[in-house]
Amino acid sequence: MSRVKRQHFVPQFYLRRFAKAGTQDQVHVFDKSTGKEFISSIQSAASRRYFYDFAPLDEAAGQDQVIEKLLGCFEGAAASAIAGILDSLSAGTFRGVTEQQRLDLALYLPIQILRTEESREKQVQWVAALQKTAFEHWLVNKDPELAEKIGGEFDLVADEQTRKAIHLRTLLDEEHRIDLANILIRRCWLILDAGERATFLTSDHPVVYRGHAKHPWRSMQGLGCPLVELTLPLSPRYSLYVFDQGRVSSLVAQDLFEEHLLPVPPANVTYCNSLQVIDSTRHVYSSTGEFQMARAMVSEDPGMGDPRRPRVEVRRGDEIVNRASRVEEPGRQRWGRRKVGRNALCPCGSCKKYKKCCLGTR
Repeated sequence: MSRVKRQHFVPQFYLRRFAKAGTQDQVHVFDKSTGKEFISSIQSAASRRYFYDFAPLDEAAGQDQVIEKLLGCFEGAAASAIAGILDSLSAGTFRGVTEQQRLDLALYLPIQILRTEESREKQVQWVAALQKTAFEHWLVNKDPELAEKIGGEFDLVADEQTRKAIHLRTLLDEEHRIDLANILIRRCWLILDAGERATFLTSDHPVVYRGHAKHPWRSMQGLGCPLVELTLPLSPRYSLYVFDQGRVSSLVAQDLFEEHLLPVPPANVTYCNSLQVIDSTRHVYSSTGEFQMARAMVSEDPGMGDPRRPRVEVRRGDEIVNRASRVEEPGRQRWGRRKVGRNALCPCGSCKKYKKCCLGTR
């Protein structure tokens, strides 16, 4: 069997859901680093040559390209679950994510979060920040004069093999992945419907999540933290939305927690798309080629287009010595029955009265 050269960190079965209209193997791409828009083959998108190949690991496992084969096992179950959800939505028979679909996707989502180029960069920066901090503490005790002279003005640079080793160690941590899956499977799972007037974007890091809890020094952005919301676009029209059922959602009012399919206003689609732009390493994907918002966000903060931009914020006392790149996220609306009157304008943006537009779909 020939070796896989072009290895995808976002699987092709998923990218085909966002294929350019009239095709099955092409997708519109916005490159944050260059500001260019182009059409790419899905075979070339979200991939790098031998991205997962690591000779010491293959030798220990006794087989070639062991990571590529492992990922393929999870992709099959996830592809089936996503196809089942979208097929039932198209047929009008969707009654919620089934237990088997939830299990398959709960096991797959941590894999998809950890497998990407973005995850590799974050892991490498975390390790470098920890090692740099440890070295600075050691140097202060060993040679205070030299420590003062250097003043933290140095960076630790890892070669490609070291970067790959750091990344694969996290990706292969089965206990960590199962812990994340257990967190997700206990959450509330809904499908968001963008309707026909807006479309979801995706990216080279498609599973995005945000924490809304506040803490004086902790980021509160881990999947296990309260008030964390996760989205994964499933198609240009539909997105998976996972959130803490025991908490208040910033997108969905509590009286709709028992719903399974929720139409969302354009402002919330824009918010979800903004997270794809912010969290992607380099490329944003679209079925329509509409990248105005992505271009505006990168224009506002050109540093967002740097694949090696800072992801880790390091503090020394009250001083921030390494600030992570951040962009203000667009606002979003909570979607709930109590806030929309029958004769009010529909929040979907149609300019029709709510009773003549989306009322029947809710």
